[in-house]
Amino acid sequence: MTEITCPLPADWGLPMGLGTPLFAALRFTDHCDALHRVRHFTRTTLKRWNLPARTDDITTVVGELAANACLHALPCHRSDAWLGLTATTTHITCAVNDPSPQPPRPAPDVPLAEHGRGLHIVHALSTRWGYCLHADRGKIVWANLRSAE
Repeated sequence: MTEITCPLPADWGLPMGLGTPLFAALRFTDHCDALHRVRHFTRTTLKRWNLPARTDDITTVVGELAANACLHALPCHRSDAWLGLTATTTHITCAVNDPSPQPPRPAPDVPLAEHGRGLHIVHALSTRWGYCLHADRGKIVWANLRSAE
């Protein structure tokens, strides 16, 4: 796994009124310990950024996005994925880039289903979520959460 943590250029978000966001990224595979490492990385990053208020919700969202990549994209493409976290004074954005061009599709809402609730959980915990398709790089699935409740 490769971890990248660095601040973006000081003026990155100023034209959009975002201020200067914090940034951290982690490369992961579908190895059996990947989800544990993704969740640990998220908790450690939020602690380093002194943003403990939503740690459980953010870690849950990141875990669901990464689990979808590990389950649906990585085994088929024999590649890796990236988790990106950014934080401003008001919001945290979690984004997972995987090699699959297939858009994420929430499963039908079945209350007692073993699988398929991940995107419903992401929707419930985030203020917004979505995805972007990239012809040569798969897709990015992202979620925005308020940094404090």
